Amino acid sequence: MNTKIKLAIALTIGICGFGLLSFVTPTGEQEFVIVRTMESHGTVNHPNQMVVTYSNGESSIVELEKIKKNGENSIENVKTLTATISELNSKGYELTNFSGGGNAYGITYEYHFKKK
Repeated sequence: MNTKIKLAIALTIGICGFGLLSFVTPTGEQEFVIVRTMESHGTVNHPNQMVVTYSNGESSIVELEKIKKNGENSIENVKTLTATISELNSKGYELTNFSGGGNAYGITYEYHFKKK
């Protein structure tokens, strides 16, 4: 393995480790929330839900609507997500990262929050 690849791997590991430290409070407890949304199209039998999981192990599932072909009902799912983000914000959490994507079967997003 050449030096550039080793350096790139070490740098990636270092950045990821530093990012994980951002979730640690002065008492050493990690306070964060991960929200994963999964939405599928009406013709696909995949889950349509939002899973909210706290660092203490507490979780909840919020059912979402299947996306219709023309997307006319997608606003309801966005309203549900907005209400969840507002609730987390009122509890002192802030969005730190999100990622996601989709394919012919649906879309999945993951949102990371940490305690302010």
